Amino acid sequence: MAAAWDDFKVLLALSRGGSVAAAARELQVDNSTVSRRLAALEDALGTQLLVRNGREFSWTADGRTAVDAAQAMEEAVAGTVRSV
Repeated sequence: MAAAWDDFKVLLALSRGGSVAAAARELQVDNSTVSRRLAALEDALGTQLLVRNGREFSWTADGRTAVDAAQAMEEAVAGTVRSV
């Protein structure tokens, strides 16, 4: 299964909000949707992106790399929109 842009948007929301609940609020979805999308992205990439500890989490090295890539993708899209 290929990684989807919507899954990377979940990753960005997690990065910005610091929690599943905050990401869900930002994206206007249920917490379970955030968790499901994260699991789908981890499955597509074949790696764990977060280490979960109850309601808190920390990024793995691969997770931090994925967040950086997602930020670059978002900036590229925004730049394209501005230039068109």
